[in-house]
Amino acid sequence: MIVYRKVRKEDLPWCSLIFRQAFYPQLRLLLGKHIPRKLFFILLQAYARLEKDGFIVSQSGAETSGFILVSKNKRSLLAKFMVFYFPGLLINLLIGSLRISPGRLFFLWRQCFLFGGKSFRKRKNKCGQVIILAVRRKFQRQGLGKGLLCEGLDYLKSKGLHQVQLEVRADNEPALNLYRQAGFVTVGKIKTFLGVSFIMTRPIAGVQNQISVS
Repeated sequence: MIVYRKVRKEDLPWCSLIFRQAFYPQLRLLLGKHIPRKLFFILLQAYARLEKDGFIVSQSGAETSGFILVSKNKRSLLAKFMVFYFPGLLINLLIGSLRISPGRLFFLWRQCFLFGGKSFRKRKNKCGQVIILAVRRKFQRQGLGKGLLCEGLDYLKSKGLHQVQLEVRADNEPALNLYRQAGFVTVGKIKTFLGVSFIMTRPIAGVQNQISVS
């Protein structure tokens, strides 16, 4: 049995693992050989506090099997993170618990800044954002991606938004197929250190009609 619900504290370690599994090649380029587990736990914990209703997990039986992060206002979310949580990351860096060199952290921050800046310039006003969608390996190809996407768009719809946008790597064929089947269309692209990402968008209206989770 699959259940979709808001994140709980006990989900965070599993979501951190799922995140590392899903984006390992990109994380290796950004962070080097040693990818600190604590970093993703801190980031996901911050998201759960800043926009908990937009942090939705899938539960397959007794196990956390996937999650989606959606935001009703990505710019406001990022601003709050920089004010309330980024200083904590710096403190963890200074005491050495994250095992990230200052040079590597600056590189990571710069790449996120460049990507975020390009994304913001191409983002429509009053447009929700799918930030991350990831499914645990052993639960893939079971329709969980569609289910999580549907739940995420329902949340944005409940906030009065009419359009949603996301960025996806151009070489991520499974994700591209999922989003195209869900009615997303490509409206632009972003080039970064990690390669090319497509900007995709769709209206939120008619979520249930356009996304089949069967």
